[in-house]
Amino acid sequence: DDVTIKVLKEKLSTIPHKNGVLLDGFPRTLYQAQKLDEILQIDKVIYLKAELSDLLNRVAGRYICEKCKKINTINENIIPNCINCGGKLIKRKDDTPEIVKNRFDEFMDNTYPLINFYSSQKKLFEVDSSQPINDIFKEIESCLKSIEND
Repeated sequence: DDVTIKVLKEKLSTIPHKNGVLLDGFPRTLYQAQKLDEILQIDKVIYLKAELSDLLNRVAGRYICEKCKKINTINENIIPNCINCGGKLIKRKDDTPEIVKNRFDEFMDNTYPLINFYSSQKKLFEVDSSQPINDIFKEIESCLKSIEND
């Protein structure tokens, strides 16, 4: 954690903050969140809420193209070729139910406590990620615009 925080602090010192900074996937632990608060003022935290069953369903239909690396979502038993380039679609090695369950458990143990941490500070913006992607985008966009207007 301390090495990651040091690297992040150094990187943030090189970025002009007038337009804000968006961090994706950090912090992941309460300790990281507390250290981040010492470095940067956090305005909002966007939590893409997902149920384990939804994550498992997504993984079941997610394939990647061997050729162009584009992710394809398939909702059928027959796997067609890539919609982008026609290449062969394959499963990523980490797209298995067991790995998804392990990651979800790790999230619940290590990262979920951040929900209460940021909620108690009135900084949490929760988005239901089971919605269609365009609706998720609109909600995130709305959250970001509310920061601009503050």
